[in-house]
Amino acid sequence: MDCKNVTGENDTGKSQLNTLLEISEICLSLNFNLWLRGGWAIDFLLGKITRLHTDIDLVTWLHYREHLVQALVNAGFQIKPVGEFQTDFLKNNFDVSFVFVRYSDNGDIVANGFPDWVWRKDALQHCL
Repeated sequence: MDCKNVTGENDTGKSQLNTLLEISEICLSLNFNLWLRGGWAIDFLLGKITRLHTDIDLVTWLHYREHLVQALVNAGFQIKPVGEFQTDFLKNNFDVSFVFVRYSDNGDIVANGFPDWVWRKDALQHCL
């Protein structure tokens, strides 16, 4: 399901969906994989907006970070660096949070900066 097919009634949700669509289009143009996490991930699985969201939580590969940050800044996102684990942005008065993952030396998917936080091997199969 893409964000054009998710239904909901509130303006904040629609604004966040438009921002998510913008991010998705940027990542597609760069050929970057992107995954939802958190509340929006659940809503996409359900196919409807279930509640008001305060942010958008996303996951992508660490090796995309530098180019992704530059592309989002060029698109008007204000960067709010958090650390090696994630980078947050501000647009339309809400936060967009990217967690960056990488492969560990033994082939596990791990969150950058948290090598003990091992993700399931099939965690990142479907992308936006």
